[in-house]
Amino acid sequence: MADRPRGHELETESERALLNVLPTAWVIRDLTKGDYGIDCEVEVFENGATTGLTFKVQLKGTDSSKPTRSIPLAKFGYWHSLDVPVLIALWHSKSSSLRAVWSHAHDPGRLSPNQETTTVRFFPEHDLSRWWTDIPDQLRLLRSIRRGTITFPLPIRAVGAGPVVAARLHLALRQELRSRDLESVFLADAGDGPAITAELTASELRVSLPLNVRSLTIHGARGSVTRDSALASSAAVDVLAMAALLISPIGTGQHASKVLSSTAIDSNIFQVDTGEEALHQVVSTLRDSGESEALVRLVEFIATESHLAGTAAEAHIWMAATAGPLEAGLATRLADAMRQRSDDTRAGDPETSARYLFNAGQVLLHNHLWAEGVALLDALETFSDVYEGEPEFYRGRAQGHWWLNSLELALLDYQRAWDLGLRDAALVDALSDALMYAGRYEEALAIASTPSVDDAAARTILRRIVLRDLMAMTGVRQQDRLELDAAECDALTASDDAESIRGMLVERDALAPTLLIRLAELTSTSATGGAILLALWNEEVAMLWVLAIVQAVASAEQREVVEALARAGSHASSEFLDAFSEVAADASTDCQAHEWDAIEEWVYGAAASNPFRKGGLRPLGLHHANEGQSPDHPTERSDG
Repeated sequence: MADRPRGHELETESERALLNVLPTAWVIRDLTKGDYGIDCEVEVFENGATTGLTFKVQLKGTDSSKPTRSIPLAKFGYWHSLDVPVLIALWHSKSSSLRAVWSHAHDPGRLSPNQETTTVRFFPEHDLSRWWTDIPDQLRLLRSIRRGTITFPLPIRAVGAGPVVAARLHLALRQELRSRDLESVFLADAGDGPAITAELTASELRVSLPLNVRSLTIHGARGSVTRDSALASSAAVDVLAMAALLISPIGTGQHASKVLSSTAIDSNIFQVDTGEEALHQVVSTLRDSGESEALVRLVEFIATESHLAGTAAEAHIWMAATAGPLEAGLATRLADAMRQRSDDTRAGDPETSARYLFNAGQVLLHNHLWAEGVALLDALETFSDVYEGEPEFYRGRAQGHWWLNSLELALLDYQRAWDLGLRDAALVDALSDALMYAGRYEEALAIASTPSVDDAAARTILRRIVLRDLMAMTGVRQQDRLELDAAECDALTASDDAESIRGMLVERDALAPTLLIRLAELTSTSATGGAILLALWNEEVAMLWVLAIVQAVASAEQREVVEALARAGSHASSEFLDAFSEVAADASTDCQAHEWDAIEEWVYGAAASNPFRKGGLRPLGLHHANEGQSPDHPTERSDG
């Protein structure tokens, strides 16, 4: 008879240990066939009644003398995305104990660029039999934090590193809160209840939300805060800025922005382990709270302070600048600060000077000051070759050219970016669009069908369909587009002369949308391409788009078309959605009711789930499907 593998025995022992530690009233559900890296889910009961509190468990066992586990970072990312917390439990056979820590409490420390795993260490104090009674209160607190229902001011407590250091940091926190008028947000607390904790040691400063729901760490020696009041004040400012970053994603953006407006410039917040993410988060918090002036002051500071050289903040300053849009005056002021920095460093450090001038151009372009932005990038090209091989330089300038209606210059720069190896979805969308407008349809289709781009923009997916239909109906692969006579075009559209319509498309402009639609109707060709083409450039014909999609539900491209509609519709204006509703009754007669219901659900579901709809709906076509990016090209042009 074969021996049972030790791994199976450890699995059984760990399951028994969990059952023995947790109360019998709690319900444990096996999830081994479901969630990624999750073994079971536990529902908490008190006095025979359900509490609505649940958590998930990953359960393992080990015979090793050192109770540790190596876990992929990707699993932590997944666990943190769940609505309920995950308990990482390890049965340690040597000590006959089940030890457990919350996944959100694990600090992976400073990560190397290619690191894929992190080590979780389990100490005797993690023995679940010692602290399982705290679980219900911890879950309630965690739920209130995640729902943003916490009450202000939030207590901050200095802990660890000895009572003297903690007392000095506590005093500094009180002074900074009072002097910066932040006592409505945070409270320096010396009690023992739940609080944000700030732990200062000789080598790091770590700030954590209650239960270690989230934490941030700044590494580096600080000197003795007990002997130097300036160092204590600096540490206190860092604590406040870090605490603001921690609370900003949990429904408390206004409170966080108030603190960050006061502390970000004075702090070392961008030296946390996730400095680049911290920069984005600070900018997003200030922007979403309408703190444009504070945002500009912050980025001006980053742009002009040489001691930040080499940090994530300076390297990614343009990301902060483009998180707007800013008011035109603020954008110009910010660009002027960067341009001045460029002038100041040009003689001694041409490469840094070029970077600041490039950033200034990006600020202007991303805030729709097209002519000014293009002029700066043109000036950069005349004095420096730093960006000669950088595709982002050419993409940025192409965007400005496009909005200035300089199609040939835009196409030239987009092509340079492509030739330099840039292959992301945004460039595929922009270059294929430019090629199509230039009448180079076959080339545009080849770019739009780039196999290396997995997540093509919705517009790109639609453009593939448009171009395939266009070439199939007209036979045109490339042409010099010529202006159409409006009266002649109207007359042909009203006629039944398919050959004359096709001739006009071939001889003058195959992108004439109304002629394409009429030709499709007369030749019994799917109207999908022409109708989508219309909708891409003119929102007033959204109903035609909807009808075309309905006609396409039985075609081989049904899934592709409907997905594209839903994705583009997630950025559509209220007028588009109104038009969608108006044709629902008529359209449902052209397909099965369940098909129409599915299409409608996709479109409205995408619209409702778009997180960038704060303050109103985005007009269709004014932005890419890529969230947060400014458009690489417009949607309405006079030619065609």
